[in-house]
Amino acid sequence: MSLEQVIKEIEQSQEIKKKEILENTKNILDKMEAEKKAKIDEIRALYQEKMRAESSRITASIIDKANIEARSILRNKIEEILEGYVSAAQEILRNIRNMPEYPALLNKMIEVAKKYLGQDCIIKVDSKDKAVAPSSGITYSNIDPYGGILASSRDGKVELDLRVSSIMEEVLEKIKVKIYTRLEE
Repeated sequence: MSLEQVIKEIEQSQEIKKKEILENTKNILDKMEAEKKAKIDEIRALYQEKMRAESSRITASIIDKANIEARSILRNKIEEILEGYVSAAQEILRNIRNMPEYPALLNKMIEVAKKYLGQDCIIKVDSKDKAVAPSSGITYSNIDPYGGILASSRDGKVELDLRVSSIMEEVLEKIKVKIYTRLEE
């Protein structure tokens, strides 16, 4: 083999090696680029998922705060409305003694007390009702500004509070409980 052929073979061999090196380098770079893109996509997907989760958490927090505020506003409005009704009821109760039905109502309260606590029960009627209450077995004192009776069994173990203001408070409390229970549903 001549020197020229040897040089030519070496050059060809070098060209082949160069092509192989370039091909390998290109393959490595392509692989690195693909890995880089995959990693970027993975990071992007992870970031998007975190953003969705954070967005959902923030949205839920905002909705919860809005619900709490709405309930508070609703409760305040209900309280305001109830106060209006209570004021109106108190105005009516201030004049209940002047109503023609009051003597019958008072006598009915006394009948109920005697029925449930016994004929010998102790009944207290407000002093202002002395004129409309039967006098036998009745004690008079300042028990309620609106009227009604307080009764107890002879031994004092059982009491019956039929004062007008107590009845009104009890009814109002029951109404509030029902309203607030419905609000929580």
